[in-house]
Amino acid sequence: MRYKKWMILLAAMLISGCNTPVSPSVQQPETQTVPLEWDASSAIPIGLSKTGFSASGAGISIDGNKLTISKEGTYLLEGAMDNGQIIVDAKNAEVQLILNGISLSCADNAPIYGKDGKITVILAEGTDNSLADMGEYTDLQGGDEPDAALFSKDDLTIGGPGMLQVNGQYSHGITCKDNLTIAEGVLSITAKEDGIRGRDSLTINGGTISIEAGGDGLKSNNDQDADKGQITLTGGTLDITAGCDGIQAETLLDISAGSYQIITAGGSQDLHYDGEESCKGLKAGQGIQISGGEFHLNTLDDAIHSNGSVEINGGNFSISTSDDGVHGDQAVAVHDGELLIARCYEGVEGLNVTVSSGTIHITASDDGINAADPDAKQAGPGMGGMTGGRWGGNGMPEPPEGIEPPKEMADRMNPPEGAPQERQRPDRENQPLETSQIQQEASSNEKPLRNMDFPGEPGKRQINEDVYIKISGGTVIIDAQSDALDSNGNIFLEGGTVLLNGPTNNGDGALDYDGDCTITDGILVAAGSSGMAMALGTSSTQPSLSIYFSEEQDAGTTVNLSTTEGNSLVTFAPSKKFQNLVISTPDLKEGQTVVLSSGGTDQLDTEGFAYQGSWNGGEKLAEITISGPVTKVSEDGSEVTGMGGFGQRGRRNRQETGLSSDPLEESENK
Repeated sequence: MRYKKWMILLAAMLISGCNTPVSPSVQQPETQTVPLEWDASSAIPIGLSKTGFSASGAGISIDGNKLTISKEGTYLLEGAMDNGQIIVDAKNAEVQLILNGISLSCADNAPIYGKDGKITVILAEGTDNSLADMGEYTDLQGGDEPDAALFSKDDLTIGGPGMLQVNGQYSHGITCKDNLTIAEGVLSITAKEDGIRGRDSLTINGGTISIEAGGDGLKSNNDQDADKGQITLTGGTLDITAGCDGIQAETLLDISAGSYQIITAGGSQDLHYDGEESCKGLKAGQGIQISGGEFHLNTLDDAIHSNGSVEINGGNFSISTSDDGVHGDQAVAVHDGELLIARCYEGVEGLNVTVSSGTIHITASDDGINAADPDAKQAGPGMGGMTGGRWGGNGMPEPPEGIEPPKEMADRMNPPEGAPQERQRPDRENQPLETSQIQQEASSNEKPLRNMDFPGEPGKRQINEDVYIKISGGTVIIDAQSDALDSNGNIFLEGGTVLLNGPTNNGDGALDYDGDCTITDGILVAAGSSGMAMALGTSSTQPSLSIYFSEEQDAGTTVNLSTTEGNSLVTFAPSKKFQNLVISTPDLKEGQTVVLSSGGTDQLDTEGFAYQGSWNGGEKLAEITISGPVTKVSEDGSEVTGMGGFGQRGRRNRQETGLSSDPLEESENK
């Protein structure tokens, strides 16, 4: 019942608006105690040989190559048999199967078939055991079962210090129609379809498990009951190579410990994945909670994906993917842990994204962190959904009157006839709507909206208050080819350290937001192109400085901000070319004069960053007075004016610097 309460809480949080983050609150599951002790003196021996089964006693019957167990008890299995089947048909009973070095294959059905009764499989210490089926089953019960080399209709528990190899050539490796628990053991599973399936639930508390599956690696697939279809992982070492999803829970996925190496569909590729097949690393229908573990995820599709929310409270992640690193249709919250997303299309994406602690390092071919509403139906700024952009077609709103978009955006706004359309995410039910449909359905959008003025067109913009990026702690480092921080709503910077290496093209910016972007605490250094550069919002309580350079600066160019007394405030050497730099730290105060320099040296960390370091040498560019919440200047210190933070320069400054009045014009003149 706790999972129903979880869903009710999530719904209440969705209704409450952005004052309460749309984030899951999942209770820690109770670790199941698995009885793995067995009494050898009372165990009933069952021998396997080329000639058949040898066993006797009440509750055992043999019919040719089939042995049926019909009574509760402990059964000790030994030997090898090429074509045989063990059937457990013990209603309302508990049966222990001790695998003490067996090799069992079956030509036309599951080698072990749990037809009725709860089964515990114990792998005896120091033994190697194997189960294998063939490519075709006959005499199926109910039309589609059994469907795995080790199959149980009732609860199934696997444990013990021994080894088990499973080869599911017909379909799955291990299937349980109820609750499947793996406590320990060394399991090696090869399956044509899914590796391990626990329909109602799948729990792994330990063991060493390797899986090669044509379908999913681990799966819990009960979609009829909100309390079921969940996967709980509290330990163990898993190495999964899957043709589809690595780990898939129909409802909830909870991971608190363990080591996970997962490759899906051959791993990540240079081109972003846009197919229909789901090939994700960690996937859940309602929610994912991770509080610990080591993760190496190499996936063709999203590395971590939830149709609901994702909450990360710990763990170390190494991610390479052709799509999103972390994706939640609802909230994505990172409260601790280390995420290294070395390759992705978008790094972290959700209705809202919250970071309160931990370290996130993203290298993205599109946006670094993106907040958007996947169900947004209305046209206009910021409501293009998770595939939306800045201006024009394909979910991009129109630019302010009199402002032309950079040439780099021409193909995105008006693609030539026959060109591929804006990509659609796999597994997304909502298809792109025609403009007339959007206009007709706009009034049905139930998300809380508020009007905000779009530059030049008062009242045009509407912002969903549930769409936001909020960073209140931790370290966020992003290298993005498109927008580094992109919100179709608001951005709140309330603490932590944020270093952004944004785009080099003028069609995107290090910061991109459709509502407001405020900073109240923390460190922000954002480097990127100037054509679409956005400054922070004027409602910020911590001052910021936005610097526009007359020429593009080379990657690795060191820029320093110091006090007039020579005390270094911040130094940054962006990893890519840049022409705009936004800086905000708790040291900046209104009325303060700071010194901007370039080209010197400092004790930079591996990210090219130093806070209150030891700046030496370099060229002094200007002395700048912090004039308010947002100060915009050129590198010589002259004021830059502009609407919406797009960096439009004033007449005096244009004449002094020789630049055009609008960086958008600059980008067109290049």
